[in-house]
Amino acid sequence: MENLYHHIESYLLNELPAPEKAVFEQALQQDSELARATEAHRELMRRMEAARLRGVVQAALQDQSIKPAGRLRWWWWLLITGGISFMVFMFFPKQPKTVIPATPKENLTEEPIAEAPRDTPVSVPVQSGLSVRQWASLAQRHQVKPSSTTLRTSNPDHPAEKTVLDNAQEAYFQGRFQETLKMLQDVPADEDVRYFRANALFKLHRFSEAEKEFKVLESSFQYQHEARWNRFLCSLGTGKVGQEKARKQALAMANDENFELHEFAAELAEELREK
Repeated sequence: MENLYHHIESYLLNELPAPEKAVFEQALQQDSELARATEAHRELMRRMEAARLRGVVQAALQDQSIKPAGRLRWWWWLLITGGISFMVFMFFPKQPKTVIPATPKENLTEEPIAEAPRDTPVSVPVQSGLSVRQWASLAQRHQVKPSSTTLRTSNPDHPAEKTVLDNAQEAYFQGRFQETLKMLQDVPADEDVRYFRANALFKLHRFSEAEKEFKVLESSFQYQHEARWNRFLCSLGTGKVGQEKARKQALAMANDENFELHEFAAELAEELREK
């Protein structure tokens, strides 16, 4: 232990050779106990030096009170001022200033302006850190899409005789969303037709129109959960919902035991929390 404090004192007095000093400083960064002991020893040395200087000053003042005025020798004052300067230099080193280089003007570039989706006016303010394009992309990633099991033929005895809805469904799964909407334009809007029409509108970023279709389907027995979830995503896709509000709504749906897609809601809430 005595050897340790001797080593610490040699470091504080800047008496260690350069290799030993580098090893000691590395140990200070890795060993918290050593760092605390070094700081405590530094404080002890500071107090001892201050006490010694106070003793020197008191002795000088006492000597001045005994001798006639003006008899305090000049070298006493030199010793006092020199000791104080040494203490300031040793224990209060001046920290170098950090100079932050200026950014050259030629390196400054203008960032491109994100384009808004078709059904979202450019003037609509975004209420969070995400842009309108990012909200639309987020909604698309979390969409609950129709599955291949949704396909149903009206005449199971003659599967080759496809209805307009069958053809529209095939067009949807092939990514031909405009054609899907065109096929279903004049078809009576039952639940299946409305469901594929809403999803096609969603894929085309026509969120406001898709939201109306999904709202009607929330009372459907077959599509109620998908409609509720995708309608919520439509509100996000427009970019009109703030990030914190969207996260709270997703959390509410995640905690709803009657909502079959609560795991999707929990995943989205976590993603919004990390953005």
